[in-house]
Amino acid sequence: MSAVTLFAEIIKANAHEEIWLGSPLIGNRYVGNRNRGGLEEEFVRRCVRSLGTDSGNGNRTSKTEMRVGYARF
Repeated sequence: MSAVTLFAEIIKANAHEEIWLGSPLIGNRYVGNRNRGGLEEEFVRRCVRSLGTDSGNGNRTSKTEMRVGYARF
């Protein structure tokens, strides 16, 4: 058995079942970790705005990443 085949078997035995198949959110599976937080923050901002509350972003040097109403997070 080759090293690649052995490693592939180990991965298959330890990988989670693909729960994203058929999901409308499958795109999230393929977004890199670096961008995933930004998507989640945008989701929260849009949800907050849809409820009639103002929200916004921090800036690159801000201690907070987002604002909801007057609260900063």
